[in-house]
Amino acid sequence: MPPRPLGNFPLSLWGDRFSAFTLDTQLLGKCSKEVEVLKEEVKDMLVLDHDDVGGGKSGAEKMVLIDALERHGVSYLFQKEIEELLENMFPKYEEYYSHVFHDNLFMVSLHFRVFRQHGYDLSSSKQPFL
Repeated sequence: MPPRPLGNFPLSLWGDRFSAFTLDTQLLGKCSKEVEVLKEEVKDMLVLDHDDVGGGKSGAEKMVLIDALERHGVSYLFQKEIEELLENMFPKYEEYYSHVFHDNLFMVSLHFRVFRQHGYDLSSSKQPFL
């Protein structure tokens, strides 16, 4: 078997810029600390007050936050807090949200999708919002 011919490829536009990467451990440590602080802030935002069981604007803001965390792919970091929040909000869903969000299709659909996505039995045939 004859030897395989060598390719005559041009040099890369990037040169050896990326092959000479060095990791700055001080910067990595600083960023890790900042990430931990931000994670705690988000957890505090998700924690449900007992007086605020799905209550009004705060409940809606928390549902929007859950949606944003899921869309950014970081909801796994806050899974316990999200499940607790949804568990406390779901029993009040029909009686509360049907009055508050009756004319806000975005909030109705957001709540419906998030609850269904997390395994809550929410029927689409019920129409408490009309």
